[in-house]
Amino acid sequence: MNWTNTNPMPTEEILSRVKSVIRRCLKLDGEAPIDDGMALAGGEYELDSLDILLIVTEMEKEFGIKINESGMDRKAFASVESLGAFVERVLREG
Repeated sequence: MNWTNTNPMPTEEILSRVKSVIRRCLKLDGEAPIDDGMALAGGEYELDSLDILLIVTEMEKEFGIKINESGMDRKAFASVESLGAFVERVLREG
C-alpha cells in the first residue's frame, strides 16, 4: 500500500489524535499550536529518522494499527494533514 495524494482529508478526530502523538513524541507543550498544513519532514521541527520512527511507533499504538515500512514513503510525512490521511487509509484498509 503506497501513500498517494489522492487520499481524502482526514477527519478532525484523526487529526486531533495525530497532533497529540506528535506533541508527545517531540516533547511539545500540550498547548503548542500545530497547524494541519504544518510541514513535518523538512519543516519547523526538522524531523530526523529517529523522530519519524518514534512517531510511527506511537501511531501504531494510538490507533491499533501496523504500519508496514514498504507501504509508507516520505510523502506521508509532508504535513500533519498528509500523515492523518495516511493513518486514516491504513485504518480503512485494515
